[in-house]
Amino acid sequence: MTAQNLRDLHGPAKAGIAALILILILAACLVLDINLAALITPFIVGFAVLVIALIVAVYCALRWIRIQEQLAAQKTADISDVQQGITALKQSVDSMQKKLDRIETILEKVGE
Repeated sequence: MTAQNLRDLHGPAKAGIAALILILILAACLVLDINLAALITPFIVGFAVLVIALIVAVYCALRWIRIQEQLAAQKTADISDVQQGITALKQSVDSMQKKLDRIETILEKVGE
């Protein structure tokens, strides 16, 4: 079986192959009277360290995502506030323009 064939297998098939290899290793250790505890303990410790590191990494990633969501929500709120301010400024400029137009018409009438 080539490496490409192994990559094309589904997850359960890969897990089954790994379980068969583990069973073969355990059977060979039993036949040869090899101390399994001495062989497996470093792997168990390493696996536990990797699992703990993975849990910490996932926790940190989730925390970072929550912070990014809060920042995005805050930016959205800030943008909304700025848009409201711009709308208010436009309205005040429009009202000033109307007042100026009225003043111009009055001055034109007075000038005549």
